[in-house]
Amino acid sequence: MTSVLNKRASCHPNHCEDSYFLHEDDAKIVGAVLDGCSTGINSHFASQFFAYSLAKYGTHSLDFDYYSMHPSKWEFFERVMFNSISDDVWSTSLLLGLTRIHFLSTMVYFVYSKSERELHVTFFGDGVVYVNGVRFAHDEDNMPDYFAYHVSNDLGDYISSRPRRVFTDVSDFSICTDGIDSFVNLRDGHLDRSIPIDFLVDDVRSINLKNGLNKKFNILTNRIDELKMDDNHYWWDIQDDLTIIRHVNSI
Repeated sequence: MTSVLNKRASCHPNHCEDSYFLHEDDAKIVGAVLDGCSTGINSHFASQFFAYSLAKYGTHSLDFDYYSMHPSKWEFFERVMFNSISDDVWSTSLLLGLTRIHFLSTMVYFVYSKSERELHVTFFGDGVVYVNGVRFAHDEDNMPDYFAYHVSNDLGDYISSRPRRVFTDVSDFSICTDGIDSFVNLRDGHLDRSIPIDFLVDDVRSINLKNGLNKKFNILTNRIDELKMDDNHYWWDIQDDLTIIRHVNSI
């Protein structure tokens, strides 16, 4: 089952600056979590723009079906796809009179082969991946080398230089924006933030529900004593927008 969480932090009163792209069929899951730069201009637009563009060149491409079934060759298709997305950024910026600052968003892009149980992840900026309960983080010290910086320039070299991870024998994975590390407990500041993180990306309760992550997030952020699960799993808040795509094979 695949579940998605996309939540706005209270520090963004109008728009969530995170977005996501997700495609799943019987053979594969392809997706991305996207985090708009807070210092950009209307960065919720940037993350949503890339989500739309990824969907356009992913799910509607015959090459997409071929390469996503052969994960070892995925990097080649990735270059072709992101060149097309670069063209979209360039043409849209000319059409609307926008600058690169309007397109600043990180991306954590992945493809998962269900039959091979193989997960390929590419980082375009900060992000966190959990695979079978183990954490793998990519941190660019709050200075991401954004995709938008390379539009119409050295895109080929940029795509090749992005960090990639390949995981095998994968039965449970979560792809997260860096908001996963922004949890705070407003009732007891001494509680470890690993409590809500583990509840979302490792705990197996509600994994067979499509809205399982949202159900768990509601448990964590509940502030009514009569409805709490226990003392450790309520009164939590996020200080940054958070998006998680979690997939768990049937158990």
